[in-house]
Amino acid sequence: MSFFAEGLGEIQRNNSDVFCGIRQKGVILGLEFEHPEGAVFASQALYENGIWAIFSSLDKRVLQFKPGVLLDAPLCQEILDRFSAALPLLRQKLSAV
Repeated sequence: MSFFAEGLGEIQRNNSDVFCGIRQKGVILGLEFEHPEGAVFASQALYENGIWAIFSSLDKRVLQFKPGVLLDAPLCQEILDRFSAALPLLRQKLSAV
């Protein structure tokens, strides 16, 4: 899980204009976005890049991300790569709002 957390942290630091924080409780992550409904748009952008994650109904800035505990490093890297690839689409969706 540390490999995955470090990778997400790097993505967040490089994209802090839209992806502003990471919360974690056990293996469940809450990914925070700047826009008031950023997680709704992030969920769509990620889905279009092969990642399923759902926004919180309590705070639409937070994406509930549950990668699982049995991921090996290559699969973690693939998910991180897909997450990075989704960020330009997220920016496009946010700019259209």
